[in-house]
Amino acid sequence: MNYTATASNALRAIKAKGKSYTLRRATVSTSASAPWKQSSASNADETVYAVREEFTADEVDGENVKRSDLQLMVAASGLSVTPIAGDRIIDGATSYRVVNVDTLMPASTAITHTLQIRE
Repeated sequence: MNYTATASNALRAIKAKGKSYTLRRATVSTSASAPWKQSSASNADETVYAVREEFTADEVDGENVKRSDLQLMVAASGLSVTPIAGDRIIDGATSYRVVNVDTLMPASTAITHTLQIRE
């Protein structure tokens, strides 16, 4: 099966039904002479396309999944990075922390990343 085509189809469908968000990853640099000391920090931003959903009442346990948590189904096609816990999702003036990532990846081809995000 051609999973690359499936990933492209997922991107097209998510763009049609969802919207764009900014995936932000903080990067920190240290110097070789003082590796314990931060020498610079910056953000790497990437536009992602996603469909936002709420968790169902059955999925909310108050500990791992809180009532205010959201899910973002992000198209994996074309991303230069794979989302990880600790990344940020920026939606206008609102910033969410990525709590968990579940990737749909048959035959080593990422189709979507489902992010659990928390304000």
